[in-house]
Amino acid sequence: MIFCLSYDLLFLFLVSNMFYLTRIDLLVDSYIKEIMISLYSTWWAKPEALEDLKPALAELAQNVEKHEPGTKMYLVHFPRYDFPPKEENRPKIISDPMIRPGTIIFVEKYESWDAFKAHLYGEYFTDFVACHKDKFVLDNKGGPFVQVVFMEEGMGFIRSGVGYERVEGK
Repeated sequence: MIFCLSYDLLFLFLVSNMFYLTRIDLLVDSYIKEIMISLYSTWWAKPEALEDLKPALAELAQNVEKHEPGTKMYLVHFPRYDFPPKEENRPKIISDPMIRPGTIIFVEKYESWDAFKAHLYGEYFTDFVACHKDKFVLDNKGGPFVQVVFMEEGMGFIRSGVGYERVEGK
């Protein structure tokens, strides 16, 4: 069978509450439930709460690794505002628009749609949101303001030994 479904159906921009993703289930045909799901999501912590969140995010990632075998990749990233340094005789490389302080980016890969739902509605993620939502910029419904982008895999690679086999929080 040739897979031919527009990924436009899977893009959710500025999701105001992760739990509204149940609506997309209605758009997903049975055969898409068997493909790997790749996504990134952007969360915005209150800048003054970011350092307090880091241990909780590390614990969340450890629990996902230990208890959710269908989650194949779960990386939590924070922008570096001190990098890259300006090089002599070259313009400084900057992001335009600038990245908002408190930005957290998750990069995730799941073995199937069901594995993604098991994470989204599972004990560890829902407990994290319930315990820490007050540390995030909130949407108008009282949940963390989140942008989720489901991605179609393109091309590229990750070299072995690059350090993503196990990433410890700093």
